[in-house]
Amino acid sequence: MRRTSLACLFSLAISASTLFAQNFESPFPLFDGTIRVPVGNHGSTTVEIVNQTQLKTIDGYGPRSEENTLDLTNGILQLTTVDFIPRETKQTTRLLPADQGGAYLPYRKQLQAMIGDLTWVTQNLHFLGEVEQKQRQPQMAAVLQYLNTFLAQADAKAPDSINVNPLPRDLRRGIPHSISVEYLARDDRDLLLEVFDGQWSYLEGTRVRVPAGHKTVDVLLTIPANAPMNQPGFITAKLVPVDGEWSDYVAEVKQSVTFKKTQMITSASASYINFNSPRVGFYINYYCAQGCDVRVDIFDAQGQWLATQTVPANAPYTANAEQFSSLYVEAPVALLPAGQSYTYYAKILPQGGTWDQYFDEISGTFITSN
Repeated sequence: MRRTSLACLFSLAISASTLFAQNFESPFPLFDGTIRVPVGNHGSTTVEIVNQTQLKTIDGYGPRSEENTLDLTNGILQLTTVDFIPRETKQTTRLLPADQGGAYLPYRKQLQAMIGDLTWVTQNLHFLGEVEQKQRQPQMAAVLQYLNTFLAQADAKAPDSINVNPLPRDLRRGIPHSISVEYLARDDRDLLLEVFDGQWSYLEGTRVRVPAGHKTVDVLLTIPANAPMNQPGFITAKLVPVDGEWSDYVAEVKQSVTFKKTQMITSASASYINFNSPRVGFYINYYCAQGCDVRVDIFDAQGQWLATQTVPANAPYTANAEQFSSLYVEAPVALLPAGQSYTYYAKILPQGGTWDQYFDEISGTFITSN
């Protein structure tokens, strides 16, 4: 991490001018001066108060910086990504407070990121020397207290809110997936997670009771085995009153997904090994919810079958259904001429199943070497 590495550039730039926005009383009238302490040459963390109306934190690393700016006059947050060479703004996002129609939880997340930056800066003022540290400590403490109070007041005013943390867009059928849901609730609520196909026909759902407050919970949701394979669908998360109907929701979020096979080969690679005894080695990544076999078959350029190998792939299922398993398979072959191309097929089968009962397969090629 750049903040703990001795190779980082630690930079505190704390500045203010005497310009005040009309009819706006600055919360930091004593915050002044500019401080910069270099350590290394790879990154920086910066805090600025601009014209006494904006609080800005900047994380700089390598050729790019991420800037968070809170407008103290209206509460609007702006996220900016900037390239240094050449200096160019790559992306700008404005986040409105909830009372101005914004989605509250993403807004809250960025406020917490700014608090994290301010906390880290405050804890590292000792880099400035003892005298400077004593001078700046009260100023930084005032800024940090202000932002913590600002967040608490925003929480108190925000409506019930819900957000699904990023999950894979491809979800396997017939498997319970652990879905991370962040929410803010004024009262105890029921949380509804529901699965729909591309035409919004209901497929599956689950309901859990959650207490009032701001929390993140993990909920198991099973994608039904009859979900249309390789077709788009949706997952929705709703907060509803305790024992309420889905249509009574007080907060809702939707996410598009694609439904995939339960057992599947995700990737495979092969290489020819000709020392000791000739063989082909395969590295295979796969999903298996229950007892499975993995089989590999090798063919020459004319489609003539050369060799096969089958191994058990008894990957135990865990709640993290997105985590694939890996194995290494070797298939003995006759000595093959160098510089020739061969085709392989990797299949996942029911345990003890035959080659034509496979759930999924993937093919590729390899070239023999001396």
